[in-house]
Amino acid sequence: DGPLRAIVIDCDVHQGNGTAAIFRGDDSVFTLSLHGAKNFPFNKEESDLDVALPEGTRDDAYLSALQEALEVARPRARAGFAVYLSGADAWEGDRLGKLGLTRAGMAERD
Repeated sequence: DGPLRAIVIDCDVHQGNGTAAIFRGDDSVFTLSLHGAKNFPFNKEESDLDVALPEGTRDDAYLSALQEALEVARPRARAGFAVYLSGADAWEGDRLGKLGLTRAGMAERD
């Protein structure tokens, strides 16, 4: 079947720039980053799939964007292994996160 492929699903509010940079050009790892568009880092790396969300994104819009991203990523990644970085900073009470997920929304995401 070939070598094991992996997908990194990064839902931290900050773009997965480190992961994107490390695995750039590595076809065995697919990188997906769902993050705040106007949050650090301001100069973004290019993931295999980036989903930049506007400030204040709430549960329904966030979960819909994640579902759509996963539907795009799954066939492209062809992965047998997944790494999930959840990040708690998308929570509405995080003063630096700038997104608006409720605790229920975060539980649904995870």
